[in-house]
Amino acid sequence: MFGFQGGIDDGGMAEYSKFPKGSIIHKVPKELPDEYGALIEPLACAIHAVERGEIQLGDTAVISGMGPIGLMMLQIAKLKNPGLLIALDTRDFRLDIAKKLGADITINVAEEDAVKKGKRPYRWLWL
Repeated sequence: MFGFQGGIDDGGMAEYSKFPKGSIIHKVPKELPDEYGALIEPLACAIHAVERGEIQLGDTAVISGMGPIGLMMLQIAKLKNPGLLIALDTRDFRLDIAKKLGADITINVAEEDAVKKGKRPYRWLWL
């Protein structure tokens, strides 16, 4: 994967790629299955997002969107030990997965008012 740098043609799907001088390159070990290797970049994005949220012990954290990256964010946020971890999505099957992965409250925003249902006397961090 090469980030949004511009000027690089073909990208990650090319057989070979050129990278600018000074690029940091990490090779994925051949013994790592492709389905795991494919998750490295999305997981890095999820970790970065949660770190930027600066979740503190006891905070209320709200993660909107329980797609693959949102579900990864949920699991990483859980490691920060928030007081309340809320997952938002419009699809119940994704919210069911979020609940199994540690969400305290799941809210289908197509059916419920997220602010009313999730409101608590805690500091909210929207991620």
